[in-house]
Amino acid sequence: MSVQELKALHNRYVDLSDRFRAVWAFHQFIQSVEKIFMPEILPRSNAVFQDAYARIKSLSQNLNASDQDWVQAEMDGIATHLDLLISQQLEEDSKVPPHFLRQFFQRVKNYDEKILTQLVKFYLYSAPEVTWDPDRLDKVDYLLSRLGEDTSENGDFLKLKNQRKLRELLLGLWRVLDRAPPEDELVDTHQRSLDSLRQSIERVASLDELSDQKLVARHRELKHSLGDLFFHPRVLESILEINLLLHNSVRRLYQQEERRIIIDYQRIFELEREVPVDLELNQELTHFRSAVERFEKQLEGQEVNLADLAVIRDRVRSLLPRLSEANRDGIDSDEEHDTATQSLPSSLQSGSEGTPELAAGFERLTAALEETSATASPKAVAVTREIYPFRLEPREIIAYRRLFKDPKCDRVLERYLLEAAVLRIRLNEEAEEIKGILDDTAVTGEGPVFLRARRTIRLSGSFLGHFAHLINDAVLAGDITEAHQLQICQMRLTRDYSGLWLLSYKRFLSGGRRTLGRSSEG
Repeated sequence: MSVQELKALHNRYVDLSDRFRAVWAFHQFIQSVEKIFMPEILPRSNAVFQDAYARIKSLSQNLNASDQDWVQAEMDGIATHLDLLISQQLEEDSKVPPHFLRQFFQRVKNYDEKILTQLVKFYLYSAPEVTWDPDRLDKVDYLLSRLGEDTSENGDFLKLKNQRKLRELLLGLWRVLDRAPPEDELVDTHQRSLDSLRQSIERVASLDELSDQKLVARHRELKHSLGDLFFHPRVLESILEINLLLHNSVRRLYQQEERRIIIDYQRIFELEREVPVDLELNQELTHFRSAVERFEKQLEGQEVNLADLAVIRDRVRSLLPRLSEANRDGIDSDEEHDTATQSLPSSLQSGSEGTPELAAGFERLTAALEETSATASPKAVAVTREIYPFRLEPREIIAYRRLFKDPKCDRVLERYLLEAAVLRIRLNEEAEEIKGILDDTAVTGEGPVFLRARRTIRLSGSFLGHFAHLINDAVLAGDITEAHQLQICQMRLTRDYSGLWLLSYKRFLSGGRRTLGRSSEG
């Protein structure tokens, strides 16, 4: 056998081994995704992979065998076997939407770059000859973005990796795709389109501009139109640069508008309590509430989704004028409720040692916290078996520690946060009690639990009214972390408050006006 023939055999063996590693890595990955997000899908057996591995290992020991016909035939058999495995994995991949892939890697914070590279290689080895499925290209795009990103010095924004290292990676992936090199003029044309898009993104000054110009959609459409040219090193480097630019721009612009967005949707919740709500408006508010809940969960995990944010902003623009107009048309609000909402909670009044209505719950919560470890992190304490049922935020654990162990702390603030947590617990307990009622009071709304719930609602309104002042003070003091933590506590109280309000009032409204006996509530 000539040297050239032997080299060709070794090169083909290396290619088969590399394909196997990519398919095996993808098999493990896709099973992990399905286990988390699609548990109804039964896992496939690993036996076919074990057989392929055994054949490749045996081949490695016989590459120089005298029977070269057997070696060639075995390589052909292994290649056919791998094609079958790739086809099976593509079938599994088609069951997994792109957002599941993104959510998986958002959970796995410390990802392995070698695994990411193998996953991208799998998609390249399985690449079609003509067009790419948009969902599949979105997945590869996300994996490549994770491969190409690096954190900035302050940790808030992302940047591209070392240019030399990135270009070596992209060149290697282009070789895996194994396509004929395109004309330089064609590459230049696509790069000019990408450069123009990048400049448009750089000029954007608000989320409104980003949305109105449809820059995210335009970038996605452009990527989908490229076909295999998407993976050309020069083109792909520009794509990754724009991906990170969009990520950083959305983050920056969102930080500018975050407080205004939250204030707007809280205003909608307030107006909802004061105006008549017909069937159509009620359905819109239900959808809006679901969008807000998704947004709040993303905010807690610092994973704000631009599409969900756009839904909230569009619905705010639609709902706020309609609710405000209805309010101006003379729909009378509950005066007693308004008075309670505008006043500060008693725990914030000078010289007060707490809100009497919350004393029992406050004692129960602090007694439970007293038994926790003082050295454990607040997040760890929040998920312990004893504390988890209270559903506390880490900032509320900190409030307890400061209130009882730091004589120099702001006692009014820390007690307020603990009492807000107690109030949230009470809101949920009373909501569950109402849900469990099967007697006539569930129809009339005149039972003791409803009277108690409406008193809790008025008290919650007074607490919610003060959160905005605390957040504003934190922002003015330059403590953005504190402001963010206070916002999370505020949003959780708002959500639970709204849930109990719906159970206590909404089903008993006739024509949008309260028909319950106001005189019996207090």
